[in-house]
Order: sequence, then C-alpha cells, then structure tokens
Amino acid sequence: MTKPKINVAIDGPAGAGKSTLAKWIARHYQYQLIDTGAMYRTIAFYTDNLNLSDEADIEELCLESHFKFKLMPDLSNLVWMNDREMSHNIRSARVSQLASQISKIRKVRVALVAQQRILADAKGCVMEGRDIGTIVLPDADIKFFMTGTVEVRAKRRLKDLHELGETSTLDEVMESIKHRDHQDETRKISPLKQAHDAILVDTTLLNIKDVFCILREKIDQVISQLN
Repeated sequence: MTKPKINVAIDGPAGAGKSTLAKWIARHYQYQLIDTGAMYRTIAFYTDNLNLSDEADIEELCLESHFKFKLMPDLSNLVWMNDREMSHNIRSARVSQLASQISKIRKVRVALVAQQRILADAKGCVMEGRDIGTIVLPDADIKFFMTGTVEVRAKRRLKDLHELGETSTLDEVMESIKHRDHQDETRKISPLKQAHDAILVDTTLLNIKDVFCILREKIDQVISQLN
C-alpha cells in the first residue's frame, strides 16, 4: 500500500542544522525540498544594486520571479529563478545580510509566501525556513523548530563559508549570526519564532545522524496514523 504523503515544516535560526536535516528528510522520503531561504537569497542577489528603500522595484522583481528546486544525489539543492540556476551565487555573507533586510518588506513576503504555498499544494514536501510553521504552512502535518547555541551554530556556518572560499573568522561569524537572529526575531513581519505545535529540537550536543533519527521517528509516527 502506498504511504500517504505529508508536508514537513522545519524552522530555526542560521546554523541550527535545518538545511542539512531537510535534505536528509527529503531524500529519505523522496519528497520535494523547498528552501525558502534560497528564495529570499536569490531576490537579495538581484537587489544588491537597488535602493532597498525602493520597495516597488523589489516587489515587481518578486512578482515576476518563478522558482523551482532539485535535490541532487550529492544532496546539493539546486534552485532556479526564471530558468537561471542560482545555487552558487547566493551563499555569501553579503547576500545573507541583504536577505535578512528584504525579508522585512511585507510585499516581498506576501509574494514569496504565495509561491511557497503553491509549491506545497501537492503534498510530499519538506519546507525549511524561519516562518514555515507559523505563517507559510500553519497546517503542515508535522513541524520542527531547530535551535542551538550561537557558538555551535557559528562554527557550522564558518565551515560552510570556508568551503565557499571565504576567509571569515569565528568571531565575525558569531557577530553576524547574533545580528541576523536579532533581525529575524524582532521584525514586525513574520518574525522567527517557534510555532505552538512545533517539536523543539536542540542540536547543540547532538550529531546530525542522531537528530535525523529523532525527526524520522516523529515523521513515521504521523504517517502511520494516516494509513
């Protein structure tokens, strides 16, 4: 008997491990992986030369943009915007900060959330970001909120940046994460917070395999209840 497909929401701050875990979960269940952060990063990449106060131009860019994702065998999650592959252009520290700024713009969020919900309509998706369980997919079948100490999250982010060839220090990344956390948690539009029905998972002292087992067990319980 074919197992029913569900939608999985994974939220949390930078470096909490949600991106890696979302990839592992999507691969395990053969679900579509939707990286909402990549959508904001892609818009940020294109707005780098725009005046961020000119919200009309940024909104127009969002409304004219269409996204698709593909999880590769090596677990890289490729993202296209309007048929241009953007995955390797959007992971810099500069783009991260711009993404946090544009995510405060209400019309940007409205436009991108509408696309995210359409992508999830068919069920069988893993969506990760900062407001999935609270705003984008409040009716997701299961929700997780990943967290961890600033230092541990910064070390994970630093590793990613070094693999991209950037030369940031741990102190710099820690300050950047603290700033990003503050921006995300205090913005008026869709702030980063745990949904009331999300499962909290602190990844500080756990390795990625242990966390994956925790998430998989919880997801299997939900699927089994639907059979």
